[in-house]
Amino acid sequence: MNAPSDQVTRATGWVTGTALDFSGSKVTVTIPAESPRNGTFKVTKAEGDRLTVAFLRPEGSRDEAEFQMGPDDKKLHWNIGGGQEIVLAKIQN
Repeated sequence: MNAPSDQVTRATGWVTGTALDFSGSKVTVTIPAESPRNGTFKVTKAEGDRLTVAFLRPEGSRDEAEFQMGPDDKKLHWNIGGGQEIVLAKIQN
């Protein structure tokens, strides 16, 4: 993990508790210590293995995020800005 040593435990908890649940055009974003956010989404840009997604909140605000699928690791890389990313992997049942 690329985080200051005094923040590793907190950052690990945040990352492991974060989830994106896509269903049709609906999305639920779950972030620890916050209420889940529900809304719709739309892919606004697609280039190769990179997607820019607009998350549309019910009250009308909009957030954008850039995602990239790892070619071999089967993980989703979420660019959160500032050269930082969160890597998400699907839980295998």
